[in-house]
Amino acid sequence: MSELPPPLLLLVHGAWHGAWAWDPVLAHLAAAGVDARAVTLPGPGRAPGRADLAGHVAALRTEIDAAGRPVVLAGHSYGGAVVTEAAAGRPSVTHLVYVAAFLLDEGESCVDANVPAPEYPEGIGPALHGEHLTVDAASARLMFYDDLPPAAADAAIARLTPEHVGTVTSPVGAAAWREVPSTYVVCARDRAIPPAAQQRMAERATARHVLDRAHSPMLGAPAELATLLADAVRTAGPGRFEPTGRHGEE
Repeated sequence: MSELPPPLLLLVHGAWHGAWAWDPVLAHLAAAGVDARAVTLPGPGRAPGRADLAGHVAALRTEIDAAGRPVVLAGHSYGGAVVTEAAAGRPSVTHLVYVAAFLLDEGESCVDANVPAPEYPEGIGPALHGEHLTVDAASARLMFYDDLPPAAADAAIARLTPEHVGTVTSPVGAAAWREVPSTYVVCARDRAIPPAAQQRMAERATARHVLDRAHSPMLGAPAELATLLADAVRTAGPGRFEPTGRHGEE
């Protein structure tokens, strides 16, 4: 029996962000010898395609199927919802990592799980414009980048894009973490997903870690986060990977 190739780590960004958010982590992962790639989910200013949760799940499943090898999925924030559903029925997925992310149960949405809801000053928070949610600079700085230097926060804010409201309000249709081992990384100073909500979701995971960081450790603590991700990849088993490329039913 031939030896299986090492897992590919697919990194899934959160709402309003893009694959660019993982750039600092990718550099550290490459130095550690981990084969990783950041996925771009469809959305205005990012990539064409259906931009709600169902469209994002379909896009990630395409990436999983194309890998042709065991896969570890890591989702940040809303990306956790995408990872949770996309991995269902995909035997090549051997481990799930949630980084300050929504580890949801079947039928649960991001809005449902973000309890207790974060408390913001007046005027801070996402704004709905038609079918899309946007985040202004002041809101993004407090919600996402509270521990970043001003210049780094400004650079990230300039790259944020609108997000379809169906991303955070739609319930997931499957919960892969019930069958796939998982790791949850709690961000103890998060102001987007309160630590109490994260801790509750983290109880569903196989393993848990805590970073004393705000919501975006990919940008604020990339080396530390990369170490946790590399450990998850190295300890991930072969799962039910089928070299023939066959997959479970949708």
